[in-house]
Amino acid sequence: MKAEHLELSKLKKAELYDFMKETRDKEEYRRASAIKQKLQGLPYRTIARNLDVNYRNVYNWIKVYKEYGLDGIRSKRNNAGRIPKISSDKNKDRIKEIISKSPTTFGYLKNTWSIRLLATYLNNSRNECESNANMENRS
Repeated sequence: MKAEHLELSKLKKAELYDFMKETRDKEEYRRASAIKQKLQGLPYRTIARNLDVNYRNVYNWIKVYKEYGLDGIRSKRNNAGRIPKISSDKNKDRIKEIISKSPTTFGYLKNTWSIRLLATYLNNSRNECESNANMENRS
């Protein structure tokens, strides 16, 4: 890979810096940061070391940026992250009903719900339901 310098107009630089200020996606920020460092004349491997990524990633990000601009470095995923397991309205209503009551109602020694306590209760109650269903199938 030959060493090359990236040059942008003042308008494009301003767009890049604004993008870096506004994005809340760490991957988009990392890509934009790579482009900013390349503008400063740093080699691909140095940028990669600074960002703790492979230099091929840096090379590809800059290549895509040159071709597509900011659209090339935007995250392609609309809903990054884990798919929520509590998606149905039935489940949401069940949780609202549970947290409207004190954990002491369900035998816990706490006065308020935490995420961990709620998850424990939901897992235990789900396991009880599955266990009861298995018992009914056997009889």
